Amino acid sequence: GEAWAPVSPVLDMGWKGRAAVVGGILYSYDYMGQVKGYDPDTDSWNTVEGLEKELPRFLCGATLANVGGLLYLIWEGKWKGKASKGEGKVKDMLVIEWATIEVTRAEEGRLSGKVISRDTAVFTDMPRGSAITHCISLDL
Repeated sequence: GEAWAPVSPVLDMGWKGRAAVVGGILYSYDYMGQVKGYDPDTDSWNTVEGLEKELPRFLCGATLANVGGLLYLIWEGKWKGKASKGEGKVKDMLVIEWATIEVTRAEEGRLSGKVISRDTAVFTDMPRGSAITHCISLDL
């Protein structure tokens, strides 16, 4: 093959938002809160089953990354505490949440996911309007 070639219409139609490749599968999320995986060998998208009750629904803002061969889903959470006051001004809090997901291939191309850890980081005194804009894939 060539370095550049047209992509499959199936790939193009199913790709919604940010994505990451883990184990040869391209993962993306749709705006209904589902993580899906594209398998280039079968030219098909499959929903990662088993995550429905473990993750919030995302309308936008979530991103994906490959960290050590695991799929990480990262999103902005909601601050549930009180904002700090510094110099008479209310400072914003930025809450970043993430889930580590182990995905296995089941029979007939099905994908099964399990959240193996979930965590939160709170960044205080952030400039108003701070947000996640990009996330990169890491090899550790």
